[in-house]
Amino acid sequence: MEQGNHASAPLHMNLLWRERAGSSLRIKIHCILFFSAIEVVLAFSSLGFIQLQPLSASTMHIPVLLAAIFYGRWAGGAVGAVFGVLSIWKASNASFSPGDAAFSLWLSGNPLGTILTAVGARTIFGFVSGWCYEKLEEREFSWLWMGTLTYLLTRLHSFLVFGALGIFFPQLGFSAASTGFVSLTALLSGGLAALIVTGAYYLSRQTLAGRRFLHALMQTEGTVFYRGNLRVLSVFMGVLTIVALALVTNVMSQVETVMQLSGYAIPGDVHRMIFGWGLQFLLAMVAVAFLLFVVFIYFYNMTAIANHRSLLDSLTKLYHKEGVARQINQLLRDAAFDGGGVFIMLDVDHFKSVNDRFGHPKGDEVLCRVAGVLRAVVRDSDIIGRLGGDEFCMYLQGTRDRMDVMHAIERISDGIHKITLPDGAELTSSIGIVLYTGQKTFNEFYWGADKALYASKEKGRNTHSFLDELDG
Repeated sequence: MEQGNHASAPLHMNLLWRERAGSSLRIKIHCILFFSAIEVVLAFSSLGFIQLQPLSASTMHIPVLLAAIFYGRWAGGAVGAVFGVLSIWKASNASFSPGDAAFSLWLSGNPLGTILTAVGARTIFGFVSGWCYEKLEEREFSWLWMGTLTYLLTRLHSFLVFGALGIFFPQLGFSAASTGFVSLTALLSGGLAALIVTGAYYLSRQTLAGRRFLHALMQTEGTVFYRGNLRVLSVFMGVLTIVALALVTNVMSQVETVMQLSGYAIPGDVHRMIFGWGLQFLLAMVAVAFLLFVVFIYFYNMTAIANHRSLLDSLTKLYHKEGVARQINQLLRDAAFDGGGVFIMLDVDHFKSVNDRFGHPKGDEVLCRVAGVLRAVVRDSDIIGRLGGDEFCMYLQGTRDRMDVMHAIERISDGIHKITLPDGAELTSSIGIVLYTGQKTFNEFYWGADKALYASKEKGRNTHSFLDELDG
C-alpha cells in the first residue's frame, strides 16, 4: 500500500487519529509493549532518574506521554499502569527513604494504598494525558502549545502521586501542594519531557523517516509486527531469556562466593535483594533486546519496501520493464517452478491519438485505468507490469489450459472496452500471447510476445494472437 504524502499536513493530528482509531487491537497491544519496554529500561537503569547536582529529573513518565500522544487515552493508561507496577517492584526490592517505602507492598504497611498511589495515580495520569492530546488534535495549535501541555501533564503526574501519598501515607508529610510547579527540578523534568515528546511528535509528522516508522507500527501486515516476525521474535526472546538467566545466575553465584570467602555472612534479606536485582537486570536485557528487534525489523522492512518500489512504474504502480524481467527471471530459476504459465503482452490501440486529441493528463488517466483492468484479472501469484508507453504485460503462473487463457483475454478485452474516451469512443487493445514451452529468460517471452502482438496489429488490431499459431 502506498503511503500518502503528509509533508504538507497541518500541525494537528486528525489524520493520525483516524488511522489510529481504525487500527486493530492486536497492533495497539504491540505498540503498548513497545513503549512498556522503554519503561522497563528506564526503570532499571540510571536513565530513569537523571541527576545533575544539585538538580534531578525523572524520565519515567515520558514513555507514558509518548503512548498517550500517539495512541490515545487507553494506551497512555496502560503504559502508566506498567510504570506503577515497575515502581512497586523496584521499591519492594530495596528501600532507600521513607518515600520509597510507601511504594513497597512489603514495607509501606498499607498495600492497598501503595497500589492506588503507584498504579492508580499513574494510570489516571496516562489516561488524562491521552484525553488532553486527543482534544488538542481537534484544533490547530503551535509547538509552543504542545510543549506547554506536556509540561503541565508532568506537573499533573506529580500532583496525582503526591496527592495520593498525602491521602494514604499522611505520616510522610507529603500532599498535592508538594508538587512544586515552578521549582528548578520541576522545570528540568517537565522541560526535558516537553522537548522529547514534542520532538518525537515533530519527527513523526514532518520527516519521512518518522512518518514511515509510525506507519510501520500501525500496519497489520508486512511490517514490524507481521505474524512471521512475531514467530521469529518469540524464538529470539526465548533463547535470549535462557542465556541471560544463565549469565545473571552465574554473576550472582560469583558475588556470593566472593563475599563468603571474604568472611561476610549473607543475610537472607540481602540474598533476596541480590536475587531481585538479578531479575531486574534480566528483564531490562529482554526489554532492550525487544526494542533492538523492533528497530532491526523496521529497517529491514523499510529497505525491502524501498527495493520493491524501485521496481515499480511511477504512474501505474505496476512493475516497470526491469521489474517484470527480474520477477520472471527469478520465477524461472526457482526450484519450485512447475513449468506452467503464459506471458501476455498488450498494446492500447491508437493510444497516440488519445494524447493528441485529449492531452497527456487524459492519456495518463487511461493508462491507469488499463492497469486497473489488468489488476482485476491477475492473482496474487501472477506478475503484471507496464513495459513502457502504452505497452503492458502479465505472466499468469501455472496456466496451461488454452481455455483458461482465453477466459483471461476476454476479461481483459471486456474491461478495456468499458473505458470510454471523452468523445464516447471505446478503447481497444491488441494482444500477443506466448505459452510456456521451456523458456529460460524473460527476453525469450518478450520477443515472442512482441512478434505475436505485431501479428494482432496486422490483423487490424482489437484482437489477439498466439505465438504458436503463427506461420513460420
